[in-house]
Amino acid sequence: MKNDGSNARPCQNTHGLDARGRFTMRWARTVAIALVSAWAATFPSSALAQEAIPAPEKCPVPGGADPSLGDIDARERAHFIQEHLRRDASNARTWSVGWTITSLATGATGLTLGLIESDKDKRTGSFIWAGTSLIMPARLLLSPLHVMGDSRALDGTDPRDLGTCAGLARAEAFLARDAEQEERGTAWYSHAMAIGFNIGLGAILGYALDDWGNNALAAGVGIVLSELQIWTQPMGAAHARTRYLAGNLATPDEARATPHSLPRTYGFAVGVNF
Repeated sequence: MKNDGSNARPCQNTHGLDARGRFTMRWARTVAIALVSAWAATFPSSALAQEAIPAPEKCPVPGGADPSLGDIDARERAHFIQEHLRRDASNARTWSVGWTITSLATGATGLTLGLIESDKDKRTGSFIWAGTSLIMPARLLLSPLHVMGDSRALDGTDPRDLGTCAGLARAEAFLARDAEQEERGTAWYSHAMAIGFNIGLGAILGYALDDWGNNALAAGVGIVLSELQIWTQPMGAAHARTRYLAGNLATPDEARATPHSLPRTYGFAVGVNF
C-alpha cells in the first residue's frame, strides 16, 4: 500500500528537538556565556587592585631611634606619624584660637579702663598694657605652630607615596620639625622671657609713671596669662616623636578616657597634653 504521508510524525531535527526546544537551548546557552564572561571579567580588576598596593617596605631609621623601628613596615610608621600629627594639629588650632580671643579680650579690657581713667599717668599705663596683649595674636599670626600645616600636607599625600621610604622620610621630617618647635615653646627660657618681660615692663612703668600698685598688678596678670599660654601649648608632636624613636607604635586604647577625648568647645583646652 502506498503511504500518502497522513500518518507521518512531526518534523524533528537531528537532535530530536522541536522549535520550542531549540529556542530554550539557545537562551540557556546565551545566559551561561554571559555569566561566565562577567565572572571572568573580575580577574583583571582584582589583579590591578593588587598591583596598586605596593609591597611592604622596610626603611632606615632616623638618628637616635631604636633599631627595632626598622623592622616595622613603612606604611605603619607613616600612619602612626600621620594620625598623631592630625590629632596634635586639631589641638593646636583650638589652642591658637582660644588664646587669640583671650588676648584680644584682655587688650580690650585694658583699653576700656584707660578710656574711663581720669588720671593721665594711669591712663597711659593702661594703654601700654593693652598694647602688650597684641603680642600673642601677632606671634600666632607670624609664626604659627607648624603642625597645623604639616598635618594638612601629609593628609594630602597619596597613601601609596606615603608608604614608601621617600614618603616616610618626609613624614619623619615633619614630625621632627613640629616636635622641636613645641619643645622650644615650653623650654625654660620661654618661661624666663615671659616672666622677665612682665616684671621689667612693670618696673619701668611703675618708676616712670610713679604708679607701682597698678603696674605691679598688671605685671602679675601678664605673668599668669603668659604662663598659662606656655603650659597649655600642645605637645602632641613632641610626645609622638619620643614614642616613635623608641619603636613604640602600639595603638593606645581609644576607649580609655584621656584629656584628648574631652570636648574642646569649652574653655581653652587647658591641660590638653597632660
